[in-house]
Order: sequence, then structure tokens, then C-alpha cells
Amino acid sequence: MGIFRVLSNGDVTYVKPLYPELSYFEVPNEVVDPDGFTHRVVKVSINAFKGCSNARKIWIGKNIVTIGAYAFKGATDLRNLIIRTSDIDVPEKVEKAFVGAGKKNGKNFTVQVHDTKLAAYEEMFYGIGGLSKNAAMATIESQNA
Repeated sequence: MGIFRVLSNGDVTYVKPLYPELSYFEVPNEVVDPDGFTHRVVKVSINAFKGCSNARKIWIGKNIVTIGAYAFKGATDLRNLIIRTSDIDVPEKVEKAFVGAGKKNGKNFTVQVHDTKLAAYEEMFYGIGGLSKNAAMATIESQNA
């Protein structure tokens, strides 16, 4: 569960979790508004997980194209970040997004992505994304997406 903001094109941004004290968070592929309209979730906002110091696992949906700066900074105890999207196409769309993520866990923090995106995302996430060199990157099964 989270708080979302509708964009001008009808898609939405994941702003922040509704309950930041939880340990598992999901940024879904889509959300349905109170009027019954379905919206694609395409962005994770700047500082989205600020205050989520108990976060252990975060699941990011397949429609995400941008992850805001310092999105995971507050998730200092993060152990597993599963990024199901393969639509992040330029490094600037993840600039500083991973700074501080999993800070307490060092080498016990893993970011999982589709095997077809591993090389490209490694370059983006460790580079302009600010992912700690202590964090590991691994693949997820495409069939589980």
C-alpha cells in the first residue's frame, strides 16, 4: 500500500509507502483509483522510502521507467531489491536513486534484475545511480516477472 500521485498523462508516481514501519514494500504495476480507473505506475518519487529504516525487501513493478534521486536512501537495512522493469533506458532516470540503500548490510544487500538487463543496469546503478560497490547484483527469472 502506498501513496500515489496522478501525472498529466494518466500514469502515476509512487510517492511513498502508507505504512513506512513495515519491512516489505511493493511498488505495483498498476493501481485503481476510487473511481475505478486503472493507472500504470511509472515512477518512484524522490526520497520515496525515506523513513523506511525497517525495510528488508522492496519489489518494483514492471512499468517503472524512472526512479527518483535518493529513492531508497531511507531503506538502510534493505537486503533485497527486486526490480522487475526492463524499461529504464537512460542512466539519468536513476541518478542517485540508490545512494544509502542497504547501507547497514553491505555485501548482504542484493539488487535483482532481469537477466537481459543485468549488464546495462549494473553500469547505470553502480555509476550514476550511486549503488554501493558492496551491494551485489543478480538476475531474476523472467518467468517470475
